[in-house]
Amino acid sequence: MNFLASPPLVVAYALAGSLHVNLLHDPLGEDSDGKPVYLHDIWPSSQTIEDTIAANLHAGMFTDGYSDLYAGDERWQGMDIAEGDTFQWQPDSTYVRKPPFFDGMERDPAPLIDIIGAHLAPDTEGGFTRDFTRADAPVTTIYEAAESYAAAKTPLVILAGKEYGSGSSRDWAAKGTALLGVRAVIAESYERIHRSNLIGMGVLPLQFLDGQNAETLGLTGEETFAIKGLASAETPAHELRVSATDSQGQTRTFDAIVRIDTPAEADYYRHGGILPYVLRQLLEPGEASR
Repeated sequence: MNFLASPPLVVAYALAGSLHVNLLHDPLGEDSDGKPVYLHDIWPSSQTIEDTIAANLHAGMFTDGYSDLYAGDERWQGMDIAEGDTFQWQPDSTYVRKPPFFDGMERDPAPLIDIIGAHLAPDTEGGFTRDFTRADAPVTTIYEAAESYAAAKTPLVILAGKEYGSGSSRDWAAKGTALLGVRAVIAESYERIHRSNLIGMGVLPLQFLDGQNAETLGLTGEETFAIKGLASAETPAHELRVSATDSQGQTRTFDAIVRIDTPAEADYYRHGGILPYVLRQLLEPGEASR
């Protein structure tokens, strides 16, 4: 676990040698005479702290240190800097790349469409998956497979168990999912924040009906998925019909609950995510996106 503490407390715990001490009652150690030494024996008084600050901290330390902050060395001064009011993105940069969240964005959101011909990854773990765009469906890295699926314009679907997203509630977890081309997740249940973040990135969270999951429905992950009921809808219905077709042409059909739980989340999803939604609210009526 991680703890935040002031520098004096860090020193005190280091002297004690353990976090399993009560600093208000337990000694930190013993002095040279074998007598116990407590926190209150070494903790500086408020006056000592004020005197130390007054003697060692002055404004010149900051004005001198930051006076030429932007001057830089010869290499910095010799850089070729583009002029203009906007950042000049470099597509070949390996340092900072233009985020794709607004690519192809129009002034008004496009109508919702069904998710057809989607795939996912069975029998793989960690950073690997299977690439079903190739005949032998080889195991490859998630990134390389996502590149292949994107080139083939194949949407991706994730089948998941209970509390999907636990430990991944930060928004980058959902951003990475969306950037890989995942259009929907079908899970038994969701971690609360991650479910909301998926919607914020335009990924549809679906939930198996009670008592159902991938195993009870006989899903292996090698199927081709279709999620219907989205097309032409202002907002998704409470349940959607999902069909999974295996390599033999056999199709299993089941209903899944749409876990878009609030009107605001419905707006975010209809706009393709919270980022396009916010940008569209900032644009003047009739103003084209750039």
